[in-house]
Order: sequence, then structure tokens, then C-alpha cells
Amino acid sequence: MVRRWRQHRSVLARAWSATGDSVPDGDLLVVPGPDPQAFALPGWRGRGGRIVVTTGMLRAFGPAEREVLFSHERAHLAGRHHLLCVTAHLAGAAHRLAATAIARAALAAASGKQRDKGRGPLLSVGTGPVPQRVEALLRPVPVRPQTRTTQMAAAGLAAAVAGAVVLGLVMAYGLHEYVELTARALLRR
Repeated sequence: MVRRWRQHRSVLARAWSATGDSVPDGDLLVVPGPDPQAFALPGWRGRGGRIVVTTGMLRAFGPAEREVLFSHERAHLAGRHHLLCVTAHLAGAAHRLAATAIARAALAAASGKQRDKGRGPLLSVGTGPVPQRVEALLRPVPVRPQTRTTQMAAAGLAAAVAGAVVLGLVMAYGLHEYVELTARALLRR
């Protein structure tokens, strides 16, 4: 866990040093570069968090799209999402450490079984609870099967979205017709 924490701090330090002599405009930090990239950079050593954007990304977006991008990255900073990511990484490290410790305990018990054949170990290496615990720690979290209720909710949501799309198209067509009629009336005057 300490190694993971140090890795995180190292990445953060490298990210801040990579910003170099770029001058921030408020919370926005524009970095020269042709590749379109943007990310939320959490605060570091007294500096507040920044939205880092390359010039390539700025060229790729129009003003409205830029504002959406900036709002998205600001939400990451405001929500302190980097802490959630660090917590998940540290928990993963602890999980692996626990699995390793349990596996070593099982192996130690198995080697004790070889020395002392008269008394069996409390932990079973092959089929007992220890390998099952290790396997449970290391396997991905299973996805719950969809229930009838989930399927019905998904179908209802899909129908609502489809209805909204159709209604939006009908309204857009109606607005277009209204604009055309208005334009024709103005031209006749």
C-alpha cells in the first residue's frame, strides 16, 4: 500500500512538473501540444487543482464544447474524484496483500502437514476454505443477472427515450415549418 501511495504521489508530482512554465488562467492550464488531451490535475503542495488542456484539444473544440469540457473537468476537481481513484488503488493493493497472506498461511500449514502426518492442519491447501477465500479475493466481482424487474425497467427507459426522440423530431419539424412560413410572410411585404 505504501508503494502504491508513493506511485500515486510520484505521478502527481510528474504531472505538475510536466506543466512546466505554462501560465494558468484561473483554474485552466493550457499546455502546448498537438495531441488533444485534457484532464483534472488535483492540487499539489499548496497549489489548487487545475484543468490541464493541450492546445491541440483547444483547437479541436468550439467555444461551447470547450465549456462542456471545462465543466466536466471542474466536476472531477470539485468531487475530488482523484481521492476515490487513490482509495480504489490502495484497496486493491490491500486486497492482493490479504490474498497473498492467506495463501502463504495455507502453504505453511501444508508444509506442516508433511512434517506431522499424524495430525492434519487446520487449513487445507487443496480444497478447503483457504483457497476458496484466496480465489474469492482475486476473482472479479460477479455481475448480477438481470431480473425481470430490471429488464422491464430497461425496456421502459428505452421506450421513454425513443418517445422523447420522436417528439423532439416532430417539434423540430414543426419549428422549421413555422420559421419557413414566417420567412415567406416577411418576404411578401
